[in-house]
Amino acid sequence: MDALGNFVNIHDRDISFQGCSRCEGFCCQGKNGFMMAPLILDDFEEVFEHFPIVFAFHESHLNILMLINDGQSACRYLNANGCAIYDHRPPACKLYPISPYYEHILVDTSCPSVNFFHGTKLYRQGTLHPAFQTKRLENFILKREATQAFLSTI
Repeated sequence: MDALGNFVNIHDRDISFQGCSRCEGFCCQGKNGFMMAPLILDDFEEVFEHFPIVFAFHESHLNILMLINDGQSACRYLNANGCAIYDHRPPACKLYPISPYYEHILVDTSCPSVNFFHGTKLYRQGTLHPAFQTKRLENFILKREATQAFLSTI
């Protein structure tokens, strides 16, 4: 898979990330299309206290999603200083603009801090930058399968 909307496969691409400090919460804004983020079972503990969790069917599979905002307004934790829960933000927010998608790692090219020239190289010589190598990505396919197996029992 090469792309999914603005999310492109990071493999073999020379993409850089300038960091969140220069951004005004692009990914937190509902008007930019970031209303929900997919969850795996491991995410629940870090998410349920701060965000609503919804269940939805997609392609005949039940999925778990974190509701970030209402689709029009910004995340309720975004303020003039940035994210009010930055140190405790959910796994999907910690990874952004990176997103696992089955066996692929995608990067959102619509993020204002993603470019091809300046900043930290996200992927180099077959390895994701260490800042994005989180516990959530370890064995992600197995975690996703375990989540789907659990949801199929509901």
